[in-house]
Amino acid sequence: MAQNFDLHQTGPELQENVDQVPVNKQDIATEVQARIDGDAEVTRECKAYTDAETERSQQAENILQQQINDIVSGDANVNLTVSPTAIFADEESIINLTATTNKNASAIVIKKGSTVIGEGSGTSKTASDTVTPSEVGTIAYSSEFTISGNKRTANRSVSVVLPIYYGVGVEYPAEMTKDNTPRVPGSFNYANIATEAGQYLFFEIPDDKKLTALAVVSAPADTSLSFEQITSQREGYKAYRNVEPRGTGSYTYKLTIAND
Repeated sequence: MAQNFDLHQTGPELQENVDQVPVNKQDIATEVQARIDGDAEVTRECKAYTDAETERSQQAENILQQQINDIVSGDANVNLTVSPTAIFADEESIINLTATTNKNASAIVIKKGSTVIGEGSGTSKTASDTVTPSEVGTIAYSSEFTISGNKRTANRSVSVVLPIYYGVGVEYPAEMTKDNTPRVPGSFNYANIATEAGQYLFFEIPDDKKLTALAVVSAPADTSLSFEQITSQREGYKAYRNVEPRGTGSYTYKLTIAND
């Protein structure tokens, strides 16, 4: 019910009337909560805006830094060297590896396959690996460089081969000489092989390769020799001999082999 006020009432009388007006506590609580909720919403909106601006700023900074990193690392030269590059199967060998770059790398990791065999930083790192491979094929090595946050990789492989054997004779020699240098496809020389009149040159080449050319090294140009494949007396090998018997003398012969 509405409260009536008499304008002729005195102050104390009016105060008495006011005091008799029932206070709506629920309305006051609702108003207070509305203001609190309003302030909280404003706070949330401000935080969301601030977070979004912070994220956009960080993204822009990341993009700029990545562009700088790309420029720096894109200028980098990375390299991995291995020595020797070819080894014999079933023999113990030590592979020496050197990873180098023209930039300062925060990390250099040398691996054989997925196995780490050397770690460092700066512009170079060396490592060694002792191996006794049981089969012909390749051993894969890699070096990973972290330069200005970007990774660059250099790869090298070592060939695992069987030896080549050679000899001279009228017939297939009972004993052949082993070439102690591991040979991969290409051309190479055998120096000072001595023959007598009527003797032939014999070569045993691993089955995964073949002889493609045979020549006497001479000036002004090498002299090609005809050759033929014959039955090998060594398991896992092809055998070849020159077609025309050689005369008496000591010569350097060039062989060219390729993968079969």
